[in-house]
Amino acid sequence: MEGFRDLKELVIDKLPFEVLWLNSKGKVVFANEMFCQAMGYTKKEVSKLSISDINVTVTPESWKNHWEEVVTKGTINFPVTHKTKNGKFYNLEVYAQCFSFNGMKIICAILKETSESNFYKNLIDYTRVIGSMGGWELNLQDGSIFATDCTLNIFNTKNKEDLIPQKIAHIFQNVSRFKSLIDQLIKEGVAFDEIFETRDSPTRYIRAITKPILKGGKIFKVSGVYQDVTEVKERDNNLTLYKTIIDNAQDLIYVYNDKADLLHYSESLIDKLGYSKSELDNSNMFVLDPFITQEFWEFHFDELRKKGIHRFEWLTSRKDGTKFPVDITASHLRYNGVDYSCAVVRDISVKKKRDLELREALEEIKSLKDRLEVENEYLQEEISGKINFNNIIYTSDSYKKVLTKIDQVAYTDTTVLITGESGTGKELLASAIHSNSKRKNRPLIKINCATLPKELIESELFGHKKGAFTGAVTNKMGKFTLADGGTIFLDEIGEMP
Repeated sequence: MEGFRDLKELVIDKLPFEVLWLNSKGKVVFANEMFCQAMGYTKKEVSKLSISDINVTVTPESWKNHWEEVVTKGTINFPVTHKTKNGKFYNLEVYAQCFSFNGMKIICAILKETSESNFYKNLIDYTRVIGSMGGWELNLQDGSIFATDCTLNIFNTKNKEDLIPQKIAHIFQNVSRFKSLIDQLIKEGVAFDEIFETRDSPTRYIRAITKPILKGGKIFKVSGVYQDVTEVKERDNNLTLYKTIIDNAQDLIYVYNDKADLLHYSESLIDKLGYSKSELDNSNMFVLDPFITQEFWEFHFDELRKKGIHRFEWLTSRKDGTKFPVDITASHLRYNGVDYSCAVVRDISVKKKRDLELREALEEIKSLKDRLEVENEYLQEEISGKINFNNIIYTSDSYKKVLTKIDQVAYTDTTVLITGESGTGKELLASAIHSNSKRKNRPLIKINCATLPKELIESELFGHKKGAFTGAVTNKMGKFTLADGGTIFLDEIGEMP
């Protein structure tokens, strides 16, 4: 581990790029000084971060797929957008490589900022002039060609004869397309302006602009301009990829200003909310969600300006008026002096359903716990143990017949009426029936009906809710409920009104 620290301090911290190491869980293993400065964190703060804190679009599933891709391929590069500590977003080009250290696989990401973000859509500032531009002119009469030094540099040659269009065509991947356009230019005077991909490795993108030069109504020269637009094209490709990723995200993504105008959005809104693209293009948050008030909107934006982020749960409305629960994380962005907010909205319907099922399960457990406590209290009050036939002593043949009937009826769920004078052992017979039945593992609930006041009979047998009558200060479970699955013995039932 000491060697690891030496390597970090002597090499990685000195690199002119942001460097980030992550483990398979997406936890930050190491970040160099430049990364910490760009993100606005101290090294101690960075060590507590995960990839989802840095890139808000990352989900556990997407990180798992990304990890597997890097481990499988070894090295990949791609564009990405990171969120700083103060809530700002900026674009980077990432070169990710997998390596092992002390038996642990780690992704090393080298990051280079590619452009300044203009809120969450990461639009590239296309006003920059990227690459060089070189001119050329071909004389169709004698086949001579003129080219500027810049043109020669673009094609990495010192011989201007290499720039004759029919030769240049073979530099591009789409040879036939370039030749066809040149033929139309020379024969028909049709100008063109197109971008061609080269056969180089790595490939480049060259913009070719041409036009005919006429003399006496005839084409005697053609001229043009070549421009290396590789950087622009790659950024355009990255932007397209990023937009595709955003549009295919399951979460709903909104970008809006402080007036609640919807400026950008992911295409997932169309499917999830039921609006058409034209409706969303001219909409605002008050239209999309009529439950958002002006007061709430002002409070929401104030929170964004103060804290940089505002997270809350909400019920989002669809076009048809139905609603679904969501978790909203809105981040404050400031671009060209204007405040914007990017909201990532996640459907939590499944989570809410699971929470409800969990609450119901806990309520059921609590109910069963309360019932067991009442049963236990009741059983503790019983002074007699388990009674069976062995506890009954008899000599009479007629009583033997009674016990035979008990043995027969015990295995049924039928109601049994036991009659006899006081003191003849009716309760013993009831206990014997219960002890020899399939209900014996549940309680035998005994009630002396003769001692119950008529005003309390209903409450005692069936229970009551708190406040059902004067003196009902708590919920009470009835004896029939306690006896569920077991046996209830109503002693002296003939005394009931």
